[in-house]
Amino acid sequence: MATAESLNQVLSMFKKLDVNHDGRLTAEELKANMPNKEAKELIRLINIYDKDGNGGIDVIEFAQMMNVMPMRDEEYKDIELKPTKEQEESVKKLFGALDEDGNGYVKLDEFTDHLVTQGVPLGRQRAKQLFMIIQSKGTADDYNPDGITYQNLLNYVVEEEFNEKEEDRIDYTAINNIEGLLRAAAIDGLQIDVSDLETFMSSADDNLELRGAVQSILKTQAAKRNADDLMSDEDKKWKAFKNFRRRGDKKTIMYSPNKIQKDVLPGRYDLDKLVTFDDLPEIEPEHVVIKNVRWVDSGENGKRGKLILPNNWDGKIPTDIATNETLAYYGASIAEGKKSNIQVKDREVIMDFTYEDNYYKEWVIDKLGGPALEFHEFHHLDTNISQKPGYWVLAKFADEAKSEIHITAFTVPIRHTVYTPGGVIHTNSFLKGTWRTMLSDGKINEAALVRANGSIPEIQIVKSS
Repeated sequence: MATAESLNQVLSMFKKLDVNHDGRLTAEELKANMPNKEAKELIRLINIYDKDGNGGIDVIEFAQMMNVMPMRDEEYKDIELKPTKEQEESVKKLFGALDEDGNGYVKLDEFTDHLVTQGVPLGRQRAKQLFMIIQSKGTADDYNPDGITYQNLLNYVVEEEFNEKEEDRIDYTAINNIEGLLRAAAIDGLQIDVSDLETFMSSADDNLELRGAVQSILKTQAAKRNADDLMSDEDKKWKAFKNFRRRGDKKTIMYSPNKIQKDVLPGRYDLDKLVTFDDLPEIEPEHVVIKNVRWVDSGENGKRGKLILPNNWDGKIPTDIATNETLAYYGASIAEGKKSNIQVKDREVIMDFTYEDNYYKEWVIDKLGGPALEFHEFHHLDTNISQKPGYWVLAKFADEAKSEIHITAFTVPIRHTVYTPGGVIHTNSFLKGTWRTMLSDGKINEAALVRANGSIPEIQIVKSS
């Protein structure tokens, strides 16, 4: 029986196997984590449990494969689809026409030949995809690796005709167990993605709450699906994009999830509003976390203080690409395209500064004694106008006690400008090439990077993988 604990285990295993995080397990991903399984066996598993025929196993299908949610079970017969006599008779006639050699199953060649003779406009690749979908319908006992059985074809016809009848839509509020809900969702063509299921698991204290959460989202999805069925002809022409897929050698190599993010009608738009997506989470850039640090002010303008670091810090600072999303972690942004005003309190100038390749060694290390971080009240604007610009480094304290600091070395695309507001910690120690910079001669609070034992760390800018 599916419990919160067993589903949690399945979810954890699914996320580990889903290497590319697309919400589907392919034969290649299973092979990488199940090396003792033969390729044919893995493909067989995909064909059996891939109920929607997308070439992979989603989290619900994976739970069925792991026997957490039985695919067919007498206990849940209330949600099973029973074929009518008319359906059985029509499928027997169709199966007889398809099974030309009478061996009890329909081979791929027999299937495609029948489609051609009936004038069905499907290419060979799409016909093969339909063949595999039908072949996968049913339980493991129904599966024949050589072709489609009568039971496969009957299951397919029953499910397809069920989905075409509005009056037969499932009432999810009437199903009182988790297995039944998820099995009904699979039959009804609805899906729960990994992130949704993970949210349910984290918020539910017991099976009753979990069941209620699953009921709620399936009811919402069913209502939306039913509303989609009432779309106008103009809207329906876009529906193909919702389930768009392109398949390569027996696998999906391009696809679109079942959702249009924005419906853009003819008219004039602000570009920044068109590309603002509230559903996307904030991005946290690659950064090093250094704990047990202490910023010691010098007390004098123009004289360095110290940022005292732990003796075991290895000096590595990871890189990331400077975008509005990644820079926002530190309170900075890319100036181009930003619709915002800034207040310049004192006179500043914009000048070009060129940093030669030996700047860091001969000035930062030999003259100054090592790199430092700084902050000040005036704003910075720094435009990269070189192909090899080095790194604009930003930092911030992660706690009120200022004992933990995060640091990132940003790569700034050419002809892009980083806006670093007053108060944001940064350094130009790692720049190269020519930068066009707005700056002031105001007071600067600067702190040299020093370990607690007095040694100067050897900084390494490490490119993120």
